[in-house]
Amino acid sequence: SSLLPMIAYPSGQYHTQTAHCLALLERTQPVVVDLFRPFAKFAVDTSQSELEELYIQAFDMSPNTSLDMSWHIFGETYDRGAFLVAMRQLLKEYGIEEMGELPDHVINLLQILPHLEDQRGEDIAIRCLVPGLMTVEKSLQATDSPYLPVIASLRELIQRLYPVPERN
Repeated sequence: SSLLPMIAYPSGQYHTQTAHCLALLERTQPVVVDLFRPFAKFAVDTSQSELEELYIQAFDMSPNTSLDMSWHIFGETYDRGAFLVAMRQLLKEYGIEEMGELPDHVINLLQILPHLEDQRGEDIAIRCLVPGLMTVEKSLQATDSPYLPVIASLRELIQRLYPVPERN
């Protein structure tokens, strides 16, 4: 996903990555770029250390804004454990490193999606990523987090790439 660097902990290249992400979205996703633009403007005017602090506040201080997506779907249940095991197997199968995060972290899920051109990818997007991101988005709205546009953009992009099939 073009938004992958924006959902990761801010690195030394974060300002450059933000500009690249904005340019890519402008060319390919005009609706999504309108959601993302406020964050891009904010990031340009914000120091690296402040971005890091705000990232921690946004995603590491509350379970309601956790980027471990299955937490929002299953809570602390056996079903979540089974999902984590299945995701770990998929990540290993496709050679994707967990990079210190749980297998259900949004970054891992976004990295596995392009490899799953079957029902599994659609299920992960529609049944896990979208509802999980909606929960995070709602929680970030309550805190007026500057990272809200990143989550809203990502949710919108996934919903556009994986529309919910209409039922007959």
